[in-house]
Amino acid sequence: MKLDGIYSLFSLMQLFGKLTKREEEQFKILTYNTNKLCGNGNSIGATGVNFELIYRNREKLDQRIWGWIGIYFNRINPILLIGFYNNPNWGAGYINNLLPYKKQWAKQNSFEKPYEKGSCLWFEMSNELRERFEDNNDVKEQEQILKQFMDDVILYPFKFI
Repeated sequence: MKLDGIYSLFSLMQLFGKLTKREEEQFKILTYNTNKLCGNGNSIGATGVNFELIYRNREKLDQRIWGWIGIYFNRINPILLIGFYNNPNWGAGYINNLLPYKKQWAKQNSFEKPYEKGSCLWFEMSNELRERFEDNNDVKEQEQILKQFMDDVILYPFKFI
């Protein structure tokens, strides 16, 4: 084991915190809590941030949704992902907006094809975007890459609605 890389996990959590406190034209994000998991997930080897997502001016979309962005690092190749817990008080509003279009779900530039597992709908960062993230030594650029991933997932229902 090498402990000198653990600071990167702290830095990543700082980015998650920053990206879950912002306002955009189509939505607003507020940090709900940190170091939790999506749904009833096991916290061994994973960490992230729960956030409240508020869509603006979208009649067909639930206006308030809770999601999770984090990292599963309990593997050789950790994965960055966003999850929505299928519970009416959490991410069901997001999931319900997408379920009618499940046959059309597909890999996008910033994330792999969404999938359901453990009562959550998951979006994993695409391999291409992950490589760009890891190969970049500029934290500001990494922040933009992570923001792109997050925004693309948040705006994904707009492709169908």
